[in-house]
Amino acid sequence: TFVSFLLHGLLSQDRWNQNLKTWEDQSESKQVNDLEKLRKKVTLLRTKVVQSTARLLVALVARPGEGRRRVVVELIFALSGGQLGLTSASSLRPLKSSLTPRQSELHALQSWGELCIGFVAPKSNGNNYDSNNALSFEVIKIMLENGMAHALLIAIHRIPLFHPMAANALGSLVLPCEILTRASVADSVRPIVDKERKVREDKDVAKSNKQSSTKD
Repeated sequence: TFVSFLLHGLLSQDRWNQNLKTWEDQSESKQVNDLEKLRKKVTLLRTKVVQSTARLLVALVARPGEGRRRVVVELIFALSGGQLGLTSASSLRPLKSSLTPRQSELHALQSWGELCIGFVAPKSNGNNYDSNNALSFEVIKIMLENGMAHALLIAIHRIPLFHPMAANALGSLVLPCEILTRASVADSVRPIVDKERKVREDKDVAKSNKQSSTKD
């Protein structure tokens, strides 16, 4: 799907290590300088693509509707390695063991964790997540209903602690997990769930009354 392409194809690009093909003879400084310029250009371009993709996904989630739920479910599917989120997960699970992820997987997990933070706290300034005023409880409700907290735990389990990127990747995953498991967040989400349940019950009652009056 389009959302899957955004998550797996564009957002998960390696923005930190750009290993470009080099010439066999790099003795001339001009060749070395040209290669360094090309590496910086590619890094900048990929960073812009990742940032634009993240903004697009955040915008999709900001609008209520089925698109919001679809993006959240796709992100859950990605974080869990295909174990949660979609009905077709059993046929799309990664063949490689989750305990020995590739380098690109760690970059993807970090990017997905950062995206999850953006979904959970769209009003934050990037460093203040203690206040619930910066949180989007409508989005958090959808995340909790579809298993985002469990997906984050699976993603954390997929990261080898000996890897140089482990600290950064884990940090981007632990923060949204901590936010989703706050008692204050649960207290704020519960009234939203109760309100939606009451609306559905009222609709069912009105529908049954209409059918009864029609039969009469």
